[in-house]
Amino acid sequence: MKRFNFRLQRVLDIKSTIEKVKNRDFLTANNEFQKAVNKLQKFVDTRNKYQENLHQLEKKGIEITYINFYFRYFRMLENQISFQHRMIDIAREEMEKRRLILIDAVKERRILERLKEKKREQYNYEFSIEEQLLSDEISGRKFFHEKNNPFSLRGIDLQGTV
Repeated sequence: MKRFNFRLQRVLDIKSTIEKVKNRDFLTANNEFQKAVNKLQKFVDTRNKYQENLHQLEKKGIEITYINFYFRYFRMLENQISFQHRMIDIAREEMEKRRLILIDAVKERRILERLKEKKREQYNYEFSIEEQLLSDEISGRKFFHEKNNPFSLRGIDLQGTV
């Protein structure tokens, strides 16, 4: 019997390659999402730092012009924070889209792998049946040959006495 050959192996290989590409796309989107979150955190940290700084200066006494500078800077930071929240939402949506695409690619590959495994089990079963039939045939021929051959050594010792 010929060796096991899965007819859809090429398709399975292509699906595996596609899955790897989709996984890389997802990881890229996930990295972009993380970068956007980190950027937001930096803006928030900067705002908090300067708010604390302004609070300390107000205790010591500060000119109104400096307070105006701080408030303009805070407005600019709030705009950047707001923009970064939108960027995070976009990055999250892209990451989720890529995740769903990856899940579909994994499902397609797993379906083919299960089919391959079922085909392999079927092949092994058929091989074992064929092997058993061949073994039975050999045993039958041996038995028939020994039964019908008058010169068989079965039951006769080498000196010709029974």
